[in-house]
Formats: sequence, structure tokens, C-alpha cells
Amino acid sequence: MIRYPYRKYNKKSGADRNNGSSSHFLKIEAQLETNLEQIKELTSGSPDFLIRRFSLGLKADVPAAIVFLDSMVKTDTVNELVMKSLLSRPSAEVAAEVESAEGLYSRIQGHALELGEVKECDDWNSMMEQLLMGDTIILLEGCTKAIACGTRGGEKRAVNEPTTQSVVRGPKEGFVESLFTNISLVRRRIKSSDLTMEMFKVGSTSLTNVAMLYMKNIADQSVVDEVRQRVKNINIDAVFESGMVEEMIQDHNFTPFPTIYNTERPDTISSNIMEGRVALIIDGNPFVLVMPTVFAQFFQSASDYEERYDMATVVRLIRYISFIILILGPSLYIALTTYHYEMIPTPLLISILAQRESVPFPAFLEALILEVTFEILREAGIRMPRVGGQTVSVIGALVLGQAAVEAGIVTPLLTIVVALTGIASFAIPAYNMSVAGRLFRFVFMILSAFMGLYGITLGLIALIAHMNSLRSFGVPYMAPFSPFVLESQKDAVLRLPFWMMRTRPKSITSTNQTRMKDGSGISSSDKTTPMQEGEPRVYQGKGNERSTVTFKGRMWALSLVGLLLMPLLSGCWDSVELNQRAVVAAIGIDVAGETDYEVSLQVIVADEIAGAKARGDTPIVLFQEKGNSLFQAIRKASQKVPREISLAHARLVVIGENLARRGIGDTLDFLERYTETRLTMKMLVARGETGKDVLATMTAIGRIPANDISGKLETSQRLYAGDYAVSLDDVIRSMSNKGGGPLLTGVKVDGRMEQAPP
Repeated sequence: MIRYPYRKYNKKSGADRNNGSSSHFLKIEAQLETNLEQIKELTSGSPDFLIRRFSLGLKADVPAAIVFLDSMVKTDTVNELVMKSLLSRPSAEVAAEVESAEGLYSRIQGHALELGEVKECDDWNSMMEQLLMGDTIILLEGCTKAIACGTRGGEKRAVNEPTTQSVVRGPKEGFVESLFTNISLVRRRIKSSDLTMEMFKVGSTSLTNVAMLYMKNIADQSVVDEVRQRVKNINIDAVFESGMVEEMIQDHNFTPFPTIYNTERPDTISSNIMEGRVALIIDGNPFVLVMPTVFAQFFQSASDYEERYDMATVVRLIRYISFIILILGPSLYIALTTYHYEMIPTPLLISILAQRESVPFPAFLEALILEVTFEILREAGIRMPRVGGQTVSVIGALVLGQAAVEAGIVTPLLTIVVALTGIASFAIPAYNMSVAGRLFRFVFMILSAFMGLYGITLGLIALIAHMNSLRSFGVPYMAPFSPFVLESQKDAVLRLPFWMMRTRPKSITSTNQTRMKDGSGISSSDKTTPMQEGEPRVYQGKGNERSTVTFKGRMWALSLVGLLLMPLLSGCWDSVELNQRAVVAAIGIDVAGETDYEVSLQVIVADEIAGAKARGDTPIVLFQEKGNSLFQAIRKASQKVPREISLAHARLVVIGENLARRGIGDTLDFLERYTETRLTMKMLVARGETGKDVLATMTAIGRIPANDISGKLETSQRLYAGDYAVSLDDVIRSMSNKGGGPLLTGVKVDGRMEQAPP
């Protein structure tokens, strides 16, 4: 264990160290043995701290020593370039020519060492920092200074293919944990003297090196100054991850959306630097930070610029669609099956009803169980050994999904939706944006469970308002969409050819806008105002207190609109699960006496049509009831049904001949005013029969008579023009015209087919 008692004399935070502020320094003693004993005490006798004593001069009369950390140095460099240089005869002759320890110090530093990096340390703080970073320290008797020789080494990972953001075509090398190796990967791509690098030390104890890279003739100076100030203001004892730096310098700490981009691809970093962005390379971490960042940047991949622009555009559109599926997929399923079932096509609705017959949980809880299970499998696949992790996660998903469906815990359709949502999350190039989408997915699931599509709409309004309020070092997060910058749309959702992208993003840099032009250099016309088609960046506050004033009024306005819309959401609290509904396929209306009505409801038994556990019974059931009015008759008939009836999917209305002769004005008025019935329902007249007899007759081909009759009408009209498929809306329109009247097709039962049970 290494202790730092010298810190009590020199307690400097990372911010103070980067700002160069001074405090009391503990000076190096002139006595060599005193310094060596102090080093032993500070390092608690750690075995990897080595001390080599020797003497300098022809007569070997100047005691000296080197101190180095064996696990952090290149041993060959220490032996060949330090020890061999100091103990050689030319060095001894140089030492014999001087008369004082200070003179010997100067001659060794200037003439004896065959090293490219030699630094002077005049206090314990700087000496220990260099020692712990892997330098070799030379101490002389009678000298109050030390020489730090650049012998840094140690084990490090070779440059390999990036583990994330892999591409089919393009460079296969990625950043590693070595700071200077990463810098060399960038400089090898940008061979320009304008590529500027600034070095900082972050962490009062870890003293982590952080390099800031930018193009001084392209990057916006205000952004560079802001990044520099925020890095200098980091005040923490240790920094080991780029994520720690990201959290401490980002604009908004309370948002799931990443406002700083990170990647381990040198080509991506080089491209961003050439666009005017600033990169931060943290020693010991292969992920490099890039700022400022916009939302569209997280959907761009290095492969977009290595393939044809048309294919890159299609793939990029797929990524945006995948993000929409990621956040809205399960919530749309919950909203449609719980509140807005009338929007589902009838064949699909019947299939979903059959699937949900044996499911004991509501749609929200069912989706929540599947989503949490999928997240557990995803996390387990990451944490497990790489050899079998992915295999176990895939097999686990298949086995658990199949077992859950067979056990009747979840429906097959929801399993498909959740699987599609999980696959969509992997289509997003940036992992942190995928995590943000996964988090918002649960928020939208809760909103849809309580308020249906209204909740989803309100959530989207709040989400867009939140995204518009975000900033990344003064740049609007939603640029170039909001504010809209037409010139920057060439590389946002679309990826146009390179010869069309002649300028850099206007939201990022304010100087040297031109990328491609006939001449060279920077003309005065290239210097434009940043965000000239939108609103300017605004910096306020002191130190770490940063705030922006843009879009605040818009955000509050959208929030007020959302509050005003809350009273309209009351209609969504009457949620009913699909397996608690009885779907009516057709309605039969007849006369009963002089003034009464008799209503027949043809209810679908979904499990007998699309269910895997069908018993072979009749796929429909007929419910009849009489009443003084149509509303009363339907209400009485619904009381016989063990579930809540739904008329939204009724495709057919069959009117008895006696009722048609008496008049259908009141019937049309009721059907038009009823909230669930659709104006696209087909209307028929039962010739010589009642509507009840027609609906009770089973057809020869299809299992739902209403669908067969409706389909027969449409086919006959389209192919033979023998019948007319007249809808409820057509009848109402024809009766509204003066001198006109409806023309309805008649239907008659031919033979005695199988009867539906009452």
C-alpha cells in the first residue's frame, strides 16, 4: 500500500493543479539517505519500488541513487539508457569536471543521459507524481533537485478490432487503454499542425492524464474554452473511467439521453474533430469522449461513410424506425388491446382474443413480465463468460418464451412484440442511446396502461419538449431538426453523397465552414455565425454553474398544453382487457309486435376459431332480446352475455322484411348515433325471413357467417355487378337526399344449414 503523507504539505485538488495555483511545497532534502528513507516510508516498503545506489565520478566520490517502480517502467530502458549512461567513462569524466552537486546535476541532465524525455523535479509532489507514472528518478547527494527520466512502460493491450460499433468495411483498429497510443492513432489520420492537444491531470490522488484534442482553425473557441474550464473544475480524488468524466462535465445530469458521445473507433473521432468537435482521451480507458453532441449523431455509424450513400440512407432510416419500435412497441400493444381494440383489424382481433383466453394477467403486467425477463437475459448474456454467454441468452430466450406461451402466462403475439423490441435495441449504433430508449419504453408502458393512446401522445409531447430543452456545450441537442437547419439535413436522417456535403455542421462550429471548395485556405466568407438559422448559444453562470435560456419558454408552453389536455383523458380510465370482451360480428334487427324491436347479436367464440385448444363447438353464439327501443333491446341482450359486448367490429346489419316495410328511420338514427358502430357496416334486408334466422344460419365455407356474407357481397359487386354492397353511410346519405331512397340488397336462406346455438 502506498501512503501520501507529503499531501499534508501540498493538498491540491484536480482543479487547483490544472489551474496552476500553488500551495506550500515540501522541498527535496540535500541528504540522499534522508530522501531515500522518506521514499521508503511513503511507499510502505512496497516490493516493486526499487532503489539502486551507486557513485559518480572518476574517483566515485559522489553518492547517487535511482528510484523506479518496477511494474511501471521499461527495464531495458532503465538498464541501457539510464544506468549505462551514468556509469560509463564519459559520464565519469563529466562528473570529475564539476565541483558542486548542483553543477553535477546540470551536467548529467544536459550531457550524460541518452533519453528523449528528461524533466526537472524540485519538490516532493512533482517527483512522486513522475515516479508513480513510471519515470525513473535520479537523486544526488547534496542536490535539492531530482531528475525524472522518461522510462514509462508496463504491460498494455495491443491495438485490436473494436468490441463495439463494428463494421463490415473499414478500419479494424480501435482505441486501447494507453493514452499516447490513442493519441498516435488520431495523429496518424490527421497529419496537420492545426491539430492541437492539451494535457490535464484529473483526480487529486489518481492523477489521471486527460488529453483534449481539437483543430484550432476549425473548432469554435467558445466550445474549446468551455470544455477546458469544465475539465479543470473536476474536483475528485480518483478518475478511472471516461464515464466519470462524462458525468462531471455534461450539461444535464438528470436526463437519460447521453449529451456526450463516446466511441472506441479512431476514424470516428478523427471525423468528429474535423467537423469542429472536441475530443477527450482519458488514460486507462479505450472510450474517447466527443463534444458537443446532437441527437442525430447517435444514429450515425462509421459504416455509413464506407458504403454507398443510398444504402447508407436506407440503413440509417431503419435505425430511426428501430428506435421508435424500441420505445413504443409494447406500449402500443397495451393501448390497443386495453383501450382501442376497435382499431385492430377483425381477423387479427379474433386471433388475439383466442390467445388471451387462458392468460390470467392483464396486458400491462404481461408485457412487464416479458420485458423484465428479456432485460435479465440480456444482462446475464453480458456478464457470463464470452464463450457461452450469447448462446445461453439466445437459448434461454427461446426456451423461456416457448414455455411461457405453452403455460398460458403470455400470448404469442406479445412475445413477438417484445422480441422485436429487443432486436430493435441492437440496431442502434450507440449503446447509451439504446439504454435511454429501453428506459423510456417502461415509461410509455405505464402511460399506455393508464391512459391508452392519449397517454402515449402526452408522453411524446413531454419527451420532445425535454429533448428540445437539452444542450450539449451550448449546442441544441435536437439540431439540425430543432432549430431546423436545411444545410445540415444532408447528413442527419439522410446521407447524401460526399460531393454534396461541402460545408461542416453549422450548429457545431462558427469558423472554417467550408469543407470542399476550388481553392484552399480560409476566406472571410467562410466565417459565419453559428446557428444563424436558429437561436444562438448562450453561456451563463460561474464555474460549474451552467444554464441555457433557449427553448425554456417553449418547454413551459408545451407543459401547459399537456396540463390542459388532462381533462380529456377521463375517457381512458374504463380499461377492459380483450379476454373480457365479447366481439359482435353482426346485428339482426326485427319487429316484435306493433312497436317493439327484437335484436339478435352474433357473438364470436374466438377460441373455437383461432385458439390452439378449440373444443370443436360452434364458432358463434346468437343472443336475442326484445325491447321498446333498440337501445333497450341491445341492453337486455348484453345482460345475457357473460362479457362486455363490443359492436366496433360488427361488419353486417340484417334488417327483417317486416321492419323494412314499416320504416328504418329510427333504426338508422340509432346506428348512426351509437358510439361503437361503424358507418362502413354493410346493410341487408332478409327477404321472407327475419334477421335472426339469417344470422343463426351457418355458412358452408367460412366459420363466421357475417364475414362470409359481407365478403360475398363485395365479391359479387366487384366481379359480376350482380349485388350491391351498401354500407350504413350509403343508406343514410341516400335518405338525406330529397326524392331519393336507399337501394338495399336482399338475402334469403337457401336450404336449412347448421344453426348457431342460442
